[in-house]
Amino acid sequence: AWQSGHASRFAAAVAILIAISVGVLHTAENFVYLRHLLRVPDKGLAQAASLQTENAFYYSYYNELVHAHSLREGLSQIIWDKRSEYPDVLNALRRFNVYQEVVLALQYRFLQACRLNFVDEWAFFRWHILVLNGMGHAALAMLSSEISGNPMAGIACFIVAFLNRFQISRLGNYGSSNLRELWGVPLLWM
Repeated sequence: AWQSGHASRFAAAVAILIAISVGVLHTAENFVYLRHLLRVPDKGLAQAASLQTENAFYYSYYNELVHAHSLREGLSQIIWDKRSEYPDVLNALRRFNVYQEVVLALQYRFLQACRLNFVDEWAFFRWHILVLNGMGHAALAMLSSEISGNPMAGIACFIVAFLNRFQISRLGNYGSSNLRELWGVPLLWM
């Protein structure tokens, strides 16, 4: 009995190690695809180039809360939004499902309050999405190992995901990194 318990612990450790590697590799791959934006001389232009249509709309709520004079003022501007469907006032938090942008802006403001200014708000936003998706792929590799009973299934899962990455993700479309599914799907897998 001890031998099988020892083997199952080893298999679980291998599966976890593979899952972590898959998550790191997925995050690194996304970073490489987005690296070309670092060469644009104007930071504002790089941001505008990477945001398209509704992406800029969702990012604007995050940006609004990050740059508000107070947390209360920023939240009230989002809850009583006058700009989206003028002249009507609506609750943008509920109407447009910007909860994740609000939570991320609160995290950024908290780090700023603690004097942890290691990165600007744009990089914080971008990296958060990349790491979240890496964690989602790690969870998917772990799930494949758990379902198959083979710790090496995470490698096969990563290979299949890598070869089909343009069909299962928006890697080819650089500006789509903050769409709704990129927030929800990794959490679904976890």
